Order: sequence, then C-alpha cells, then structure tokens
Amino acid sequence: MTGSYGSTGSSSPASNGLTSVPNGNSNGNNNGECRDYTGRAIQHAMHFVPPGVDMCKLCICENGHAKSCRAVLCTPPPDCKSFQMGTSCCEFICLDDHLGSPSTTSDIGI
Repeated sequence: MTGSYGSTGSSSPASNGLTSVPNGNSNGNNNGECRDYTGRAIQHAMHFVPPGVDMCKLCICENGHAKSCRAVLCTPPPDCKSFQMGTSCCEFICLDDHLGSPSTTSDIGI
C-alpha cells in the first residue's frame, strides 16, 4: 500500500506549487479555527479534511482558512484484481471471489 498527495484547489497556485481553497471555516468565526467535514473545530496549523464532496483533500488550517490543500492519492490493495471505491477516502472494496470480505485501505501521506 502506498499513498501520496498532489496539489489541488480552486484558487491560483502559490509560488511553492501549493494551492489554497476559499474557506474551511463554515461558521465564519474569528478565533483562527477551521471546521472539518464533520463540523469539528480545527486549531490553527493542524491538518484537516475541509467540508465538501472531496474526502480525499487534506488541508492545513491557517487562521480560519483551509490552505496548502493536497489531494490524497491511493493505491488499491495489490491482492485485489477487481474492486470498487468505498464511501471514504482510500477505501477499496475488493470484488474478487477469493477474498470474500471487503478490503479497506487507508493511506494518507503528509
């Protein structure tokens, strides 16, 4: 299993190749906290998954805003030839007959 990340976001790239997204702070508070996809408060300088449809995006909270966001790239389990994506990031459900139960993989590289 391997995981890595590449840059993503909707605003212009910074000089270091990283991007920022408009806001990971859904309630607009001014105490430097962000909100993750579950609504939990995230402290300044901590990694988090911002609200939205992309569960495979990891950002850093900077003064109430999601910054330096990266896409998490995942590799399916090597012993699985046929799989479908699960509902969370890097979740693979193996459809091979010989593996009977679902195989879940979660690799996040920071």
